[in-house]
Amino acid sequence: MSLRDWFNRQKEKRAARKAAAQAKPKKKRHYGIKISGKVFLCAHFVLAAQYPASLYELKLPDMASGAISATFSETVKKVPDRYGTFPAFGDLPQGYQRVLNESAVTAGAANGGVFYDALPPRYKAAALNMFAKSEATYLPDGKNVLDHLHNLREIHQDRIFVNADGSLAAALNQGAQDGQFSHRGKFGSSLHQGEGAFKKYASYKSDDRKGNLDITLSHDGKNWMAEIDIDYYKGWRHFFQEVVYHHAFEMRTDPYKVGNILRNDQGIDPGYRPK
Repeated sequence: MSLRDWFNRQKEKRAARKAAAQAKPKKKRHYGIKISGKVFLCAHFVLAAQYPASLYELKLPDMASGAISATFSETVKKVPDRYGTFPAFGDLPQGYQRVLNESAVTAGAANGGVFYDALPPRYKAAALNMFAKSEATYLPDGKNVLDHLHNLREIHQDRIFVNADGSLAAALNQGAQDGQFSHRGKFGSSLHQGEGAFKKYASYKSDDRKGNLDITLSHDGKNWMAEIDIDYYKGWRHFFQEVVYHHAFEMRTDPYKVGNILRNDQGIDPGYRPK
C-alpha cells in the first residue's frame, strides 16, 4: 500500500466515524460547574428569603411581654433543628444555672429552669455554645469569662447579648497584653457597635484556629454589656466564608456547626446531642 493510499484510507475512516456520530440523536450537554453554581446560588437566595436574619433574634423583654410570640412561633416552625436532646436544667453546670436564673427575671419567667425549658433548640444550642466556650476561657484575673457574665439581654442564633461586670474589661485588656486575645480597640470593627444607650468600648478575639471567642464590650456610662459570638474560623477564611457570605445571603452562623467545632477541635462539650 502506497503512502497516498494509506492517507486516503484514514480519511475515509474519519468520514465514516463523523457520519455515524451525526446519525445518533444529540444529547444535551451538562456543564456541571455552571449548573451547580446556579443551583447553589438559587438555593441560598431561597433560604435567605425564607429565613431572614431578623427571625433569628429573641429579645428577652419582648418574650416577657408576649410581643414576640407571633413571629417567634413562626420562626420555630420554619427553621429546622437537628439536635433534639438537651441536658435538663438541673444537670447544667452551676455557672450556666446562675446566668439563666438571672435571665429569667428579664424574660418574665418564674425561674431559670422555666426560662431554659421555654427556649427552642436553636436558641438553647446558641446559649450553651457561648456558656461552654466562656467557661473554658480563663483570664489573667483567675476567673473565666462566664464568671463575669450576668443576665442575658438577647439570644440570637449566632450570638448573645449579656450584662457583664466592669472587671471584665480590665481582665480582657490584660489578656490582650499577654497575647491571649487580639485587641481591636474602640474603632476596630464595624460589625459590633453596641446598641441603644450602650456605646462600644472594645472588641477582643481569642487566638484559636477554629471556634474563636469574640467578645465586644460596650457601656452606657454605668453598666457594661458583652456581645459574645463564636466564629468558625479566623483570619481571611473567617472574612470570606462568614462575614462576606452571611451578609451576601442574609444568613447567620449555624450554632450546631459551632457546637461541632467546640467538640471536635477544642474538646469542649456544649452538652446537647443529635436526635
